[in-house]
Formats: sequence, C-alpha cells, structure tokens
Amino acid sequence: YSFKAIRDALKTISDTYAASLMFLNLAGITPYFLTYEQFLEDPRGETAKLASYLGVDGVHVNTKKLRMEKQASDINQEFRKRFLRDFRAGG
Repeated sequence: YSFKAIRDALKTISDTYAASLMFLNLAGITPYFLTYEQFLEDPRGETAKLASYLGVDGVHVNTKKLRMEKQASDINQEFRKRFLRDFRAGG
C-alpha cells in the first residue's frame, strides 16, 4: 500500500478522463459509458445497447467464449478503506 502512489495514479486518471471528455466534446462526439462491472453482469444486454448506440443491429455475443471474472478482491476494499482514511486525514 502506498498512499502517494495511489493518489498520484488517481490524479493522472482524473486528468486524462477530463482531457478526453473535453476533446470528445470539442470534436462533437458523445461518448458511450460502459463499465467492466456492467458488462460482466450482462454481456449480451450491454453489447446490444452499445451496438444500438453505434447504429448496428443484430449483434450476437457467444458468452461461452468469454473469459470473464470479477477482478476485484478483498485487498481492493482494504486499500480503498485505507486510502479514504488517509485522504480524509490530509494524506
């Protein structure tokens, strides 16, 4: 666990996300938001929604070929709690 490394990574992610949204907005592109967890929960439904957003119909997902499993573990929750505690303390 490294508070500084996590904080710096989150800042980089946040800055990159903001810059990406600004670029897309300037280019007139409306992004489609889909999280890994949403896709993991309903790969067929989420693929159909994305395909529809892109103007494509009749997309099929062979879920037997998907190799998906939740990536988070108990350590994610432990680090999250520690980080939030340290952040609130002025980290």
